[in-house]
Amino acid sequence: MNRITRSIGCTMGVLLAISLSGRAQAELITYSFTGTINQPYTDNATLPSSVTYGAAFTGFVTYDTSVANGFSTNPNIGAYDNALVDLQITVGSSTFTLAQVQSEYSTRSNGIFVYYNYAIGTNNYEDSIQAEGGSSDSSNPNDIKQSQLQFSLTDTGANPTALTSTALPTSLSLSSFNQGGGFSYQDNSYNQSTGATISDASFSGTFTSLTPVVPEPSSILLLAIGAGCLLAASRRRISGRPVA
Repeated sequence: MNRITRSIGCTMGVLLAISLSGRAQAELITYSFTGTINQPYTDNATLPSSVTYGAAFTGFVTYDTSVANGFSTNPNIGAYDNALVDLQITVGSSTFTLAQVQSEYSTRSNGIFVYYNYAIGTNNYEDSIQAEGGSSDSSNPNDIKQSQLQFSLTDTGANPTALTSTALPTSLSLSSFNQGGGFSYQDNSYNQSTGATISDASFSGTFTSLTPVVPEPSSILLLAIGAGCLLAASRRRISGRPVA
């Protein structure tokens, strides 16, 4: 009877873990990317020495497709607050992360905007996804501070086809966006009344590859087996029998 109970518990745990794992994978989308730096800029500020024109970078973006569209005014725009789960750029030995830019100042921002068949001119439309996150401090209007990371992909023309709706896309292909894609980083401050820059450290990069990241089947299996065994052990403890 103990074996039957343990077997049922393990089986239930495995099925539950697989179900939850599958759900998480379906909602969280991750893409890794590579590219080159094309525009480092500093003004009364510094950037790591590895951030130079033409330097190679790697990184990844993760977003949550379960977040609802919070913008209903325009049928060609989707706005998803807090849908950006992670964004990270590595150049040489320097890494810039969403967590870093969001923790720098007091007011945090996080969102993804999806533009589908959005008019940008005469017979010219745009399909794009723009994910951005950061923080700011506007307590002193003479010294507004902000830090931000942004990821974007853009397709323009008379009939762009990169996207099919304003929903957060579950599949992305760099080749579908005729304007390509890239990222930008900025950490700056400015005087609100005069518009003068006080300090600025920023750079951007262009993607050369964009690859979906799929969890390894072995990792999913280990997660499922571990959850199943924990469930079985819990059932045995509750019934008063020793786990060993």
